[in-house]
Amino acid sequence: MKKRGISIAAFAIAGVFIATAIVFSICVYSDYNSGLKAAGAKFEKLSSRTAEASEIYPSGSKEFLNLFNSAVGAPEIYESINLKVNNQDVYVYPMEGGRSASAFVKTFSTRIVGGDGADIRLDANIHTVSSSLIYYRAKIAFIIILAGTLLCCILLLTQYLGETVQEDGDVEFKKTKVDDEFGESLFDEEAADTDADSNSDGDPEQTKEEAAPQTEEPSAGVEPKQEEKVDYNPLENAYEDQKAQSGEIEIQKPVDNAPLPLPGSEQGLFSPASGFGWESYLNTRLESELVRAASSEQDLALAVIKIPGMTKESDYYGNICQVLQNFFQFKDFIFECKEDGFAAIMQHSDVDTAMQNAEVLHANIASALKSAGQSAKPLIGISSRSLRLISAERLKNEAEQALVHAADDPNSPIIAFRVNPEKYRKYIGGQDEEEVQEAQA
Repeated sequence: MKKRGISIAAFAIAGVFIATAIVFSICVYSDYNSGLKAAGAKFEKLSSRTAEASEIYPSGSKEFLNLFNSAVGAPEIYESINLKVNNQDVYVYPMEGGRSASAFVKTFSTRIVGGDGADIRLDANIHTVSSSLIYYRAKIAFIIILAGTLLCCILLLTQYLGETVQEDGDVEFKKTKVDDEFGESLFDEEAADTDADSNSDGDPEQTKEEAAPQTEEPSAGVEPKQEEKVDYNPLENAYEDQKAQSGEIEIQKPVDNAPLPLPGSEQGLFSPASGFGWESYLNTRLESELVRAASSEQDLALAVIKIPGMTKESDYYGNICQVLQNFFQFKDFIFECKEDGFAAIMQHSDVDTAMQNAEVLHANIASALKSAGQSAKPLIGISSRSLRLISAERLKNEAEQALVHAADDPNSPIIAFRVNPEKYRKYIGGQDEEEVQEAQA
């Protein structure tokens, strides 16, 4: 490909990059405007419903808060909500409170006089553009830019290889010219024979002896070429050059088929005993999966499995690991948990789905234990995100508490921790009030 074609392609790819950035900015701006209007309408509806609730029930009462919760609906569109009655917090979401410095969050505030004369203040920070929508548009832009970058790399590589082949051809041509200048050629032989015939006395032997040195021996100062086959190893030569330059430092050459270091740590990502992830990696992976599930508004469950009496040295330990591998398919979602158990992350699963899957898994593990001649009964504790903004440590504690209840109840080897989102929000709000009172004290 000619350099002119490369230049045209480079300008075209740069144009694609610029166009992608412009289209991405326009789409985000359009989403922001439409989201801003929707946020305003949502807040007006929420404030009107709050005023209606205050006309029916006393402000701050339990019935009033129930109507306010139904008016809020899905809290994911809000970054924060603060409802005060006579300057006292009665509803706070989330438990951290505050507002992040984001350009895609709009703040609304209003005051309402309740039916009982109470002073009601409603503050809300509403997302104008959801993070999932921005992520989707950014992903499309990234794919387009990545495709353009790969195309640019292919064009540059093609140009580089073409120039390399051309340079190699030029070098071979020059070498051929040098060899013809100092080596044998048909034209040089004919010229030498003609000169020998004209300058000799007609003795053919003398002619051959005079002509031979002209064709076989090069001119003075030039050594004759010798073809020699050399096994060139760039890696060995590089090590030898470093040794020669350093003098005292000796660099050990790499050994063929030497094992590569395992990533992450000296232990590696997976335990050699079970083939699953180490228990120390559970919280890190679970935290990332919770963030991913929250960004895509999906549910997620954690199952903690315990087999009393089992150890990693048990004969049937490998059979249990194979049952888990066959059931969950992906070993990077399964982790060792203490000496006698495992923990598994179940994506796109609420409590009911996780319970159904746990029943099938329990039957498979019980069958494997029975085949191995073991009488141990497996126990499973389950907890799910349930559309909460929850940490990995709390979700794990809930599943472990469910496992404790399963161990205490001989008739229910599978226990799931089912959360009430409304009570959970009240509990979080109560925690915030206690923290505020402790700080004031």
